Amino acid sequence: MTLTNVAGLSAALALLSSTAAFADVTPEEVWAKWQEFSAAFGQTVTADSETRDGDALIIEGLVVSGGDDTAQATVTIPRLAFTDLGDGSVEVTMSDTYQMTVTSPDADTGEPVKVAVDITAPGAKIVTSGTANAMVHALDAAEMTIALASINDVAADALGVVVDGTLKGMTGTYSSDTTDGLKLSTDVSTDSVAINVKMDDAATGNKVNFALSMAELASNSAAFLPADVDTADMAAMMAAGLSGSGETTFGALTFSFDYADPTGNGAGSGALAGGNVKVSLDQGEVAYGFGTTGLELTVAGSTIPLPEVKVGLGELAFDFLMPLAKTDEPTDFSFLTRIVDLSVSDDIWAMVDPAATFPRDPVTFVLDTKGTVKLLADLTDEAAMAAFGEAPQAEIYSMDLNELQLKALGAEVNGEGALTFDNTDMTTFPGMPKPDGSITLNASGLNALLEMVKAAGLVPEEELMGFQMMLGMFAVPGDGEDTMTTTIEFKDGGLFANGMQLQ
Repeated sequence: MTLTNVAGLSAALALLSSTAAFADVTPEEVWAKWQEFSAAFGQTVTADSETRDGDALIIEGLVVSGGDDTAQATVTIPRLAFTDLGDGSVEVTMSDTYQMTVTSPDADTGEPVKVAVDITAPGAKIVTSGTANAMVHALDAAEMTIALASINDVAADALGVVVDGTLKGMTGTYSSDTTDGLKLSTDVSTDSVAINVKMDDAATGNKVNFALSMAELASNSAAFLPADVDTADMAAMMAAGLSGSGETTFGALTFSFDYADPTGNGAGSGALAGGNVKVSLDQGEVAYGFGTTGLELTVAGSTIPLPEVKVGLGELAFDFLMPLAKTDEPTDFSFLTRIVDLSVSDDIWAMVDPAATFPRDPVTFVLDTKGTVKLLADLTDEAAMAAFGEAPQAEIYSMDLNELQLKALGAEVNGEGALTFDNTDMTTFPGMPKPDGSITLNASGLNALLEMVKAAGLVPEEELMGFQMMLGMFAVPGDGEDTMTTTIEFKDGGLFANGMQLQ
């Protein structure tokens, strides 16, 4: 399914599942706007009947469908009501339960597979206000359940399968403005989310159970799509001001699972304290990031040669910012990775270090950099990217090492520094722009670690001696016991380590 079809279908389903719909001043205009929106994304909208019942426009037998060769999706809603509230706003409600089907070819046989799910949201409503060009939709759904109904028209319970998800306390707003291009924004929160999966195949003896619960799921987004620009031409869209951003956060999350089949069985559980995912596209730059804290995971099973496996992680984060569009001046980029306090159970340590030679402290790795770079071609230009290896498509002008930390096995290395680059000089250091600046590295516990490596017999003693001699050449003693420091400098066209010229 193409990106446009996915986006259009997703937007339409979001409108349906949250009972959101475009609105003007009358129910008829609300209904007409919704149809126009769906048609703009290549979807087909049909209804068995449209009738007026006092202040309400009633739509019976509504069917919305769309897709392409990879997948076809259809939403069927028995009844949809647009009610004029008499104050310039319209309330939209629908049947307590409706159905969505998705048909796609089987990956192995190519035969079509039709999956149907029931969506239940009793009492859900949205009140839409504003004007034809700028509308705000206020959502309120006490509970929504999405459950697998059938596969290829065979009921899920007959197949021994249960898949369902429940969202409770869903509230939020959705707004749109078509005054100049299309501006969209959402701000939705849910008190809790629960997902359950059960499969019991009597014929094969396979059983699977999975349960997940999540607290305080919230999401917000904003987007601008310029008018009269080919949506398939990303470079033209960005040049015309395409932008978008969104963030999803969640609170405490727990999950558990177990399985069994004729060859074995297993079980596990885990938890997260919370996390977030964010993405943005603006002025030719793209940013993405995610983070979680308080990960705990326990797994056991008949095929695992240990009583159980435990993994803990204090923090996991990843973040980057980079330009996508060609620029005349250098623009910012950044990259961050954080893996903080990664720990595993003693059973795992015993497999790689049975004599307990090394400290079993948690491992930490942090890399935080930023800088400036100038793109010589748009990354969305397929022809330019195809020629990427033939000629440089970017020039780097600066890079700051905000933080480098590696802590493991009782040793620790920290670093920071900054470099600038002269792109007019590619000969001083052949193949790269001339750098200028310095990076400082501080280490502790390295000699103790080398002694432990020698005691464990992991590396021949003569090789360790050579490594220790190299450390003595490029590092100087630090302030504390078993500490050392190194400053790497690029200056005057040369490379220096602690003042000693290497090149």
